[in-house]
Amino acid sequence: MVPLGKEDPTHVGGYRLLECLGAGGMGRVFLGRSPGGRRVAVKLMRTDRLDDPRFRDRFVREIEAARRVGGFHTAQVVDADPTANPPWMVTAYVPGPSLAEAVAAHGPLTPGGVRVLGSGLAEGLAAIHACGLVHRDLKPGNVIMSEDGPRIIDFGIVRALDVPSMTQTGVMLGTLPYMSPEQFADRPVEKPSDVFSLGSVLTFAACGHPPFGSAPLPAVVHRIINASPDLSGLPTGHDLHHLIGACLAKNPADRPTTAELLAGLADHDRRRGTGMDAGGPPRPVSPLSVERATSPATTEDDRKPARKGLRRVPRRAVLAGGLGGALLAAGVPLGRSLTHRSPPRPQPPRGPFREASLVGNAKVYSLAISPDGRTLVTGHSDGTTNLWDLTHRPKVASLPHPTHGVFAVAISPDGRTLATAGGAGMVRLWDTASRTQIGSDLAGHTKDVNSVVFHPSGRILATGSDDKTVRLWDVPSRTALGDPLRGHTAGVYAVAFSPDLTTLCSAGADFDIRVWNVQAGKTIFTPMTGHTDTVYSLAFNPDGTRLASGSGDQTARLWSVGEALEVATFSGHTGSVLTTAFSPDGKRLATAGTDHTVRLWTTADQTNTAVLRGHTERVQSVGFSPDGRTLFSGGDDKATLLWRLSAG
Repeated sequence: MVPLGKEDPTHVGGYRLLECLGAGGMGRVFLGRSPGGRRVAVKLMRTDRLDDPRFRDRFVREIEAARRVGGFHTAQVVDADPTANPPWMVTAYVPGPSLAEAVAAHGPLTPGGVRVLGSGLAEGLAAIHACGLVHRDLKPGNVIMSEDGPRIIDFGIVRALDVPSMTQTGVMLGTLPYMSPEQFADRPVEKPSDVFSLGSVLTFAACGHPPFGSAPLPAVVHRIINASPDLSGLPTGHDLHHLIGACLAKNPADRPTTAELLAGLADHDRRRGTGMDAGGPPRPVSPLSVERATSPATTEDDRKPARKGLRRVPRRAVLAGGLGGALLAAGVPLGRSLTHRSPPRPQPPRGPFREASLVGNAKVYSLAISPDGRTLVTGHSDGTTNLWDLTHRPKVASLPHPTHGVFAVAISPDGRTLATAGGAGMVRLWDTASRTQIGSDLAGHTKDVNSVVFHPSGRILATGSDDKTVRLWDVPSRTALGDPLRGHTAGVYAVAFSPDLTTLCSAGADFDIRVWNVQAGKTIFTPMTGHTDTVYSLAFNPDGTRLASGSGDQTARLWSVGEALEVATFSGHTGSVLTTAFSPDGKRLATAGTDHTVRLWTTADQTNTAVLRGHTERVQSVGFSPDGRTLFSGGDDKATLLWRLSAG
């Protein structure tokens, strides 16, 4: 990154510019901050091209193309003004190096890393082609290696498949060493052209050089049109040699489709058991981390989707993307072990490692562990609550609900009562021994209930809802205690009781954390502010001196509730932090969220001691066993993973 120059603007639209990330043929890219505090990438068109209508048209097409594709595979546009002087657009910022930077710094990827990269890029191209577009400039500088998979960026010369080329005769658009033969001739540039460029990019990733060299330029053009590719970095007969060679066929009709590439990569990995789900596409993990499977803390086998879409991120979507080859900084930690060609020697597990996986039929929205550590309870998207015997790990019961998802579960301190909550204001109490419902539903909330927690005495239950209220319930009589606690201006996603029996904290989509006096039923502090997005999770440490919060601003924070002060920030996640939990001794904090990872931190100095990779989708809930030796995590991939934190 480069500090802003004297002639650089400090604001664009409502976005403050912080540093220059880089420049390209179309414009300059800056790191910025949105009015709400989010990091964003801001792209400004080159001022020396303002009078050229072709460049303006191309900039507008780039905005339109990025918006059409959107989603996981590319930069997601969050704002733009193509009529401004100069025109600009904004995406959310995703930290991570480009493929060009990664290979330059650490050498070629391993074959496993190349396969994961190829799968991710083929899937991305398929999404682009499905929108009726051809990228036409796929190259290592336009591939961002984010932690959860590669992103294809820069749509500056994209073309729709249903319109003629907008270039003039004799004008070539693209990056020469990665262009297809048809881009040098008066021939249609369609989907197979992107596949040829993909083959060139994968050659660079595997061998450290493009397949037809990079200089001198006339010779490169001649080789692309007439010569065989240089795949000397891959053994002849290797499956990657065959797949990449097929992509680089001179005749577009002889190249595989993106679907055929995905199938070929998946077939290889199913045969070898290297991380593909049977019958499904490759997992969206980073090619740079594919070789970390032998490291217990980074095993690749890596709050709730909304009732209508995504839950826990329902009103403020978590955006991910990047702009231009300059989005390279501040991201994935790389090491020689990730790209070294010698297979790593098996090592005995040290530190956290995945011990077991409990797989159900629906997404895991919530979980709780019984006080004796023998039973795990999981709430699911299909409206069921499952009870698991942790001694032998069979599912021992499934408690039915209406069709609404179970967004929150909690077990009373004596282990006798289970509370479940979810869609349409549902709150239920269950007898854990007989596994039968106790009385009728607790009626009061008018919208989805997102959080439920027992008072340390076990006699009071607190619930938080999308109806912007917190309610307290008398557990023995199953009746409401007083009026609802009002004050939040948006849905409540998290509630937590302090161990001192007098304080309740709540938080939600209004970004604030409120502190309530349980007896008086009123706020006792001004709301604690600091998060710049929805607060999804709250957790007290065992002695009640600290409160942890997780937010859509990609941080977890530590608060001194008695002083209403923030005392620490945990940064490292690349997506919303949806769930937090303290270890029984209070020395560790677990966090997890939309970046598919679970992170462990020391609370004394906020050090990130482990990143647990195993989930393939967002992680909705985490919790420690009573002895602190096991961590549980559940997510949208329908799996609950058990992580062994210490031997014994």
